[in-house]
Amino acid sequence: MKKQISITLAAIMLAGVALLSLQGEGGVNIGDFLTFLCGILYAVHICVVDAFADQDVMQLTCLQFTFAALFWNRRLFSGVASRTV
Repeated sequence: MKKQISITLAAIMLAGVALLSLQGEGGVNIGDFLTFLCGILYAVHICVVDAFADQDVMQLTCLQFTFAALFWNRRLFSGVASRTV
């Protein structure tokens, strides 16, 4: 029963996103695709965290902080952060 409710709510969410995004002649653009992809990847992230919740969550938290620090450091020293629009 919970799975059916989740699927129904996901379909309602997609319909809402479509109503907000697909107005006018624009259609689907790269930003819409990237937003959808980000939502899917965030859902996968939540599922992975849920799978690790029975185990030691501190390992996953440290791994996330490490990757975030490495990517932030890479962006900082590559000059991307100092560019202006």
